Amino acid sequence: MPPQNNQPNPQPGALPSPVTPVAPPHPGPQTEQPAPIAAPNQAADVRQDFPPNSAPKEEANRYAFFMEAKPKSKTSLIPLPKKESKFAWIIIGAITLFLILIVLAVISNIARSSQTTGDAGTLTGIINQQQEIIRVNSLASNTVQSANLVNFVTTAIITTTSSQQELISYATQHGVKIDSGKLALYKASGQTDTVLASAQAASVYDTTFQRVMLDIITKYQASLQGLADKTTAPNEKAIITKDLDGAKLLQTMIAAP
Repeated sequence: MPPQNNQPNPQPGALPSPVTPVAPPHPGPQTEQPAPIAAPNQAADVRQDFPPNSAPKEEANRYAFFMEAKPKSKTSLIPLPKKESKFAWIIIGAITLFLILIVLAVISNIARSSQTTGDAGTLTGIINQQQEIIRVNSLASNTVQSANLVNFVTTAIITTTSSQQELISYATQHGVKIDSGKLALYKASGQTDTVLASAQAASVYDTTFQRVMLDIITKYQASLQGLADKTTAPNEKAIITKDLDGAKLLQTMIAAP
């Protein structure tokens, strides 16, 4: 039996009706396809966990104590305070500064003690200048004629000898070596004796001695003043100040007509 057509037959002369598109059948739920089985000659992508190689690990553990050994901490002979203790560090700084000042004072004292005899402005230089005053006045004691000069010579010898002995004692106590033999033979200048001898021959000894001694006393006073200005030791300053007063007195006496 032929299939029946439900569509109406088109009338002659009529346009054909549009064909309604038919939607494709809705697909059903998709089922997962099984994974293809690998061929026997094809390597399967399977990760295998192999046991770790224990030999290198055991070798590393054998020398691990070398790497793990901690360096020994350096211990200081003097325990230092912690950084947070500011007061302790201030005390340490003050003590360090005090020690540095002591060292500098000792070095200064050694340098002063090692000064050569005859240097002006030093203890040994002052002692030598005093020796020259004593020596020249001793030479003139039997030659000067003026009463003023006779009085000056006597005063100069007594006061200068006393000052020299006191200064030598102080210098010796503070490590300054004084050679008494060399001091007794000391001469500031050989020309002084020549000038005085010539003045005695020319009968102008008093005026020449007065001029020579004024020059010696003036230089002696200047040396005492320079040493008094720079010294800081109380005992030394007291001795130098007393000698300076004596030098000013001698200068006033020798400068008088």
